[in-house]
Amino acid sequence: LRVHIAYQIYDTLHPGEVVGEMTLLDGQPRSASVTANIDSHLLQLKQEPFYRLLEDHPQVAQALLAMLSRRLRARTADLSLTGNALAEQAAMPEISQVPGMATHSAMARDLLLLDKIFMLKDVELFAQSADATLEKLAMLLEEINLAACDELFQQGDAGHSLYIVINGQVRVHIGEQILGYMGQGKVFGEMALLESAPRLATVTAVVPSQLLRLHREPFFELLETVPDLMRNIITILSGRLRQRLELLASPSTGV
Repeated sequence: LRVHIAYQIYDTLHPGEVVGEMTLLDGQPRSASVTANIDSHLLQLKQEPFYRLLEDHPQVAQALLAMLSRRLRARTADLSLTGNALAEQAAMPEISQVPGMATHSAMARDLLLLDKIFMLKDVELFAQSADATLEKLAMLLEEINLAACDELFQQGDAGHSLYIVINGQVRVHIGEQILGYMGQGKVFGEMALLESAPRLATVTAVVPSQLLRLHREPFFELLETVPDLMRNIITILSGRLRQRLELLASPSTGV
C-alpha cells in the first residue's frame, strides 16, 4: 500500500504493518489517502467494536493509554530537538490565588466538592467528561499543602500522580536549572497518571502552596466503571499525538 496526498508518496506499507490507528482512536478525518500498489489482503478493525473490547477488558485500555503516553512523550522530545515547538518561559509569573482563599490559613481549609469539579473542567484530559464523572473524579482528589521550599517530588522518583495547583506556585527544575513555574490552575504529571515512568524533573514550592493530587490506582479503578472517561482520554491523547506528528512532518519554523 502507498500512503499519499495527491501524487506525493509519504510511505509504503508491507505485510504486518498498520495504517489508520489514529482515526480508530479519535475518529478524525484521514490525513492522507491509501492505495494498493498490488493486489492486497487486509484486516479491518472498526471503532465501535474496538471500544467495546476496551470496555470489556480494562487492562487492554490501560496498556493503550500507557502506549499513547509513551509515544506522546517521545514525539514531544523530538519536537524540542527540532526546535519546532514553542519554548516555555522560565520567568517567574505573578502569583495569583483563588478568590476567597487569599491567606495560607484559608488555603488549608478543605475545598468544596463543587470547587474541585470546576477545577477538573479546566483539565484537558477531563474537560469533555460528564458532570457525574467529574464528581466521581473530584472525590478521588487529595489536597496537598506545601510550605515554601518544600519538595513535592524529585527527579527520578517514580511517577504515579497528576497534580493541579490551586494556590501558590511551584518551580520545575533539574538541579539549579529552572525549567518553568506552575501557578494557579496549572496541571502537571498527567503522563505519570497514565504510565509508570520516572519523574523528569524536581518540583519545589516557591511559596506556601495548595495542590490537588489524583493517584493512578483509584483513577484506573474508576476507568473500569466509566467507559466514556476512558474513551475521552484516548481521544484527547491521540489528538495531541496527531498534532505533534503533524508538527514534526512540517518544515521547522524556527519559532
